[in-house]
Amino acid sequence: MSEIAARIRADQIVARKGGDKDRTLVLGTVLASLKNRELELGREPADAEVIDVLRMQIKQRLDSVDQYRAGERDDLAAREEFEI
Repeated sequence: MSEIAARIRADQIVARKGGDKDRTLVLGTVLASLKNRELELGREPADAEVIDVLRMQIKQRLDSVDQYRAGERDDLAAREEFEI
């Protein structure tokens, strides 16, 4: 397992034990994306590939923020910004 993925997994455990539901959810989403990448590659992603997954998720959320702001849904835009 890459060091970054291991850190994300450890952070999720800490968030879960601390009762931080929002952080636990975000980190779970990241881990699910990493698992999908692992299945695509047929092996565990290296740190550089983990970073690519994180960048992709940030880009998707930034796009969502723009769309929510255009639709005057500031509450949903704020949620996406929190996840970034």
